[in-house]
Parts: sequence; C-alpha cells; structure tokens
Amino acid sequence: MKTVIHLFHGWGCGADIWSSFVQEIHNKAAHSKITIFNYDRGYFSENDFIEPDSAIWNTKDNHIIVSHSMGCALVPVDLLTIASQWIMVSGFRSFHAIDEALTRKALTMMTQSFLKFPQKGLRRFLEKMMYPADIDLLTSVYTKKLFSMNESQLYKDLLVLDSCEITIGKVPNMLKLTIFHGKQDSIVSVKHAHYLAQMLNVENIIIENAGHGIPVTHPSLLLSALCFK
Repeated sequence: MKTVIHLFHGWGCGADIWSSFVQEIHNKAAHSKITIFNYDRGYFSENDFIEPDSAIWNTKDNHIIVSHSMGCALVPVDLLTIASQWIMVSGFRSFHAIDEALTRKALTMMTQSFLKFPQKGLRRFLEKMMYPADIDLLTSVYTKKLFSMNESQLYKDLLVLDSCEITIGKVPNMLKLTIFHGKQDSIVSVKHAHYLAQMLNVENIIIENAGHGIPVTHPSLLLSALCFK
C-alpha cells in the first residue's frame, strides 16, 4: 500500500506553491512509498490544467488530501470518500460564509482590478498572500509568473471563487481533519478557520505570525501533520 498525497492549490498560485512541501515529503519518506498528485488550475502558460481523475486512484492506497484556500472547496467528493486524511490550509467553507457584505465587495473590487490591470492585480494579491513573509521570498517564487499568466483562466476562477463551497454533509465522519490558518491572513479571515472547525467538529491550528501563504512559509508544519501508513 502506498501513501498517495493529493495537492490542491488556491487562486492565483501555481502547483509549485507546494514545492518546498513536496521536497520535505521526499526527504522524509522513500519515493517508492509515496505518490503525489499535484493538481494545477493552469494559471500560468507553462502549466496545463490538471484535473483529478478518479479512474487512476487505487482505493487500497492511503489517500491524503492537502488543500490551500479555494482548493479546499474544489476537492472532489469521490476523493473524500476514499481519503483517510484531509489537511485544510487557509481554507473556507465558502468565500462569503463570513462577513458576506465585505467579502462580496472585496471580490468585486478584485475582479474589476484584475480585468483592467491583470499583472498589477495579481501582484497585489500575491503580496497580500505572502505577508508577513519577506518580500524577497515573493520575488523569487512568484514575480516571474506575472509575465506568463493565463488571464482567461484566472478570471474564470474568480467567478468560481464567488460560488464554490465545501458541502459539509459530504465530508465522511471517519475522515481525519486538520485545519491550519495564519493569524495574520489578510485574504481569508481567520474567522473562516473557526467557522469551519465548528461546522466539522474538529480543532483548528492557528499559526502566529503567519499569513495566507502557509504552503510556502510553513512546509515543515504541514509535513508534521501527515499520517503516513
């Protein structure tokens, strides 16, 4: 039996937001015992849109889901039914589940800004996502992507962000859940972590001095939560 890790990133990020986390996984466990499916929304021209394919999942394996931000609301129900663990990072039940008037206004402004000045809009988002990390980390990891962005797909997923949500009733009771959230997250309020934890009847882990970019800033912490078999 292998451990199969399924990675779902959020809006504005590529699959390489998990690069440090994936490296730490391989440092800990033998490659032969680990399979990683790193799904990509196709936001940057060098990447294809990779969708989950239930036909290639071996139900006898140990499946672990790790999702970030909007990716938490895009995990397929088919995967939830076979997974043993789900680690939610900077996630939400729905983007408008908390302070709806404020989030709708913020998303409208974000969408309008992106349509007029896509590179500027995405850079502003990434700067907010990485806060309070050193700006040099943002520059080295993401700035180059501003010049290879798939504007159409990014815009389409802003519309997805407006309506996608986790269907709480579809989350199996036996699924081990862990919720991580940065206390200084300025994109998805930490209130969402508390709300999700209440809905799912699990504890959440609030990270001090952390923002929205936890997969980049705290990969070791995420690794510590993985339950290998």
